[in-house]
Amino acid sequence: MGAVQTAGMRPDVCLDKIVRSVAGSGWVNLKIGSQPAARKVEVENSPANRTDKIRSTTYVGCDGKTTWSMVFSFDEKEKARFDPLATTVAQSVKIKR
Repeated sequence: MGAVQTAGMRPDVCLDKIVRSVAGSGWVNLKIGSQPAARKVEVENSPANRTDKIRSTTYVGCDGKTTWSMVFSFDEKEKARFDPLATTVAQSVKIKR
């Protein structure tokens, strides 16, 4: 979690800045805790074994005051088991003041 550097920024503008600052495409916009968020999934070769694949799902969000991000990484073979869990955890994010 981090503080927004520009006071009074609209949440959607804040999210757009976050997504643009993180390299690459493939971001899907969504809402988490009624605030703008985005999700990106990448599958890469495992550094330990080039034939295994690692799935990384990144979530980012902003409510105009606070930014947040989280990354879930797991073996691609376990996608059916862990992807729903990552989605459930990400959807549970709520910023409390």
